Parts: sequence; C-alpha cells; structure tokens
Amino acid sequence: MNKKAPAVNRRDFLKKSTAIGVGATAAPGQDRGGARAGEIRFDQVADVVIAGAGAAGLPAAIMARNQGASVIVIDANHDIGGHAMLSGGRIPLGGGTSLQKKYGIADSADQVYLDPTNHRNPEFRHADRDLVRVWADENVATFEFLIENGVVFNDEPPSIVNGGGPIWAIFDSDAVKREGWDPNPPNVDPRGWFFAAETITELAGKIVNQYQSQPIAAGVLETTVAKYNSFVEVQKDSDFGKPMPKYPIKSPPFYAAWSTPILHDTLTGLKINRKCQVIDVHGQVIPGLYCAGESAGGFALHGFPRVTVFGRIAGREAASV
Repeated sequence: MNKKAPAVNRRDFLKKSTAIGVGATAAPGQDRGGARAGEIRFDQVADVVIAGAGAAGLPAAIMARNQGASVIVIDANHDIGGHAMLSGGRIPLGGGTSLQKKYGIADSADQVYLDPTNHRNPEFRHADRDLVRVWADENVATFEFLIENGVVFNDEPPSIVNGGGPIWAIFDSDAVKREGWDPNPPNVDPRGWFFAAETITELAGKIVNQYQSQPIAAGVLETTVAKYNSFVEVQKDSDFGKPMPKYPIKSPPFYAAWSTPILHDTLTGLKINRKCQVIDVHGQVIPGLYCAGESAGGFALHGFPRVTVFGRIAGREAASV
C-alpha cells in the first residue's frame, strides 16, 4: 500500500478493486483532471470501496476500517444515510444483548432464529435459512457494535407517531373522464379507502379511515386544493417542483383515494452467501464482490436489524481478503 498506485479506469476499477454493493450505485466526486469530457476518472485506491452510505454501507465501512483496511465510501446523494434517513430508528436486535440482560430478558440466537423461519409467515417462508442463521448468530455482536460506535438505545418505551395517517389523492370528475376511470365498486373500496362528494368541504368530512390519526379539516383541504389550482394557472409548482401541473381540480364530484406511497424493503436482490459474497448465475462466488442491505436478496426481514447485521459482515469479510 506504500507504492504509488496508478490511475485506473472504471473497468479496471471493477476488475482489480475490492467492492461492496450495499446500496444505491453512485459516481464518486473524484478529480477529473486528465479525463476526457463526460468520462469519470478514478484516481484513488483503497482496500475496500463501498457503494452506498446507508444503514448497511456505513457499518460495513466502520467494520472494514476496524480490520485495518483503507476504505472509500461513495453515494449518489449529497448526504449520508441512504434509505435510513426515512427510518423510525427502531433496531430490534436480540439474542441476549447487554440491554436485554439489564432487564432480565432471557434470549438466545436460537430463539431469534425461530421467528424468521416460521413457515406460517408468507414473507419468510422462502428465506435462505443459511442467511437467517448467520443473521441470528450475529445479532448480539451487531447490537454491541452499534453501542460502541455511538448509537444510543433508550431504556423507556418509545412514543411512536406514524405521521398524520394516510395520504389521499384528490381529483375531480374531469380527471375521471380524462383517464377513463370508473370510480365505482368493485374498482374502488368505499369502506374507508375511497370517498366521493359534491364539494371539497363535504369530501373532507367524509374521509374517515382507521389509520387516520386526526380528521382532515375542511378549511385545510380547501386551501390545499386552491393552492394547487393556482400552480396550474401559472404552470409552476412552488411547493414541490412538480413539472408543469396541467389540470385544475374544479369539477364535481370530487374524489379522495388512498394513495400512500412508501419506500420499503426489496423482496429480492443479489444472491449472497453467509459471508455476503455475491453468487453468480452458476452458483459461484464472484471474487471481491460483497453485498448487503437493500441490494441483497434471500432474506426479506424489514428494516435496520437485517441491514446493519449484514453490513457488518460484508465489511469484515471484504477487509479480510
């Protein structure tokens, strides 16, 4: 590592460097001196290069660094965090952690293994048992790793507030005609998921859903619709930058449809083994390539517990090559 490393192009970079696919792919902000226009030149070399600075990529980077490896982390975003920026922060790791022991909670890796291998759970019934096993075995070590690196776990029960409830798509009869929709059952579900009214005020009063933490105020909805219509008039969305809003919401009846978007987990991804090494279509390990987080398949467990555990494993194993 003391020798001056020559500049490498993208193809040589992928061929010669140890990389971890742990999240969104990205172009690093490297110096482009000497490169042709439109061409990215990589002028830095590290033992481990991590694509994606999220909840798997950052633990991978720390783990690799702790193993004595030099590390470069790249991300498409201007900030770190990845998908974890949208997280509620809950990290239910078990197996006998120090916090569990503090409160006299008996747990083990074997017990942790049981839930994600329950055949009655359709989300887990096809999980790779080898991945579930190593995940369960690494729960405690990952929990303590997080504490060692500054993650604070509150002792008191969390106060969970899941936003203000559902997001509703508001549209009018012109939209129905324009799109050729039929806003009637069985195409819609009026039992809390779809509503219709002759006025915006009436529509606000009808929106009642079990997940709606508070009612929608008629005045707020009227103001929101009026503001959106003003964006249509000037062809500019000053709130969210929606390109060229075209159609006003003005012709009764008016409709509200459940339209809550969510950025969640992937239920597929690259095939990996217990060491987070990527497996090719022939069942062979691809040397030097590791994967964790949302890019990895085989285990559909939601959230931080999966990505932090496998991030640690990926960083550790990549650094050991």
